[in-house]
Amino acid sequence: MSTTQHWASAAIEIPQASPQRLTSAHESWVDVVRLLAAFLIVCIHSLKLDSRFGELPLGSPEWIAVDMLLAATRWALPIFVMISGYFLLDPRKSLDLHSYYHRRVQRLAWPLLAWTMLYLGISAYDAMLAGRPTSLAAMAIGVIKGAPYYHL
Repeated sequence: MSTTQHWASAAIEIPQASPQRLTSAHESWVDVVRLLAAFLIVCIHSLKLDSRFGELPLGSPEWIAVDMLLAATRWALPIFVMISGYFLLDPRKSLDLHSYYHRRVQRLAWPLLAWTMLYLGISAYDAMLAGRPTSLAAMAIGVIKGAPYYHL
């Protein structure tokens, strides 16, 4: 028997999901990691750490501190997305594409609308304080372009 035939005929055991995994929807450590990741993502966005590099002298202690903070928190977004997929792709549920997308739109549309309105208000207020008021048309164009605020 050749090596190719040997590998082709070898049985591959795929571990089955444990009954406990199929019955419990949440595991506490996953919730803790997801909460920490969400907190770090909010901190990164609210502190605008990415934009700090242009403001600080290269190699200064402040620049190094910002670089270290960004490096320490880079894991948060991919882990948050993976954990969301972990909960989203529940093997006990079977949804057709229409039901899946209908449910996603219902869950995301209102928060997206609320955050967009909040950030448009913040942008308009900041522009008014700076002496350059923003028109409703400019805000609408920002929404249509998909950029009502720098990280939306």
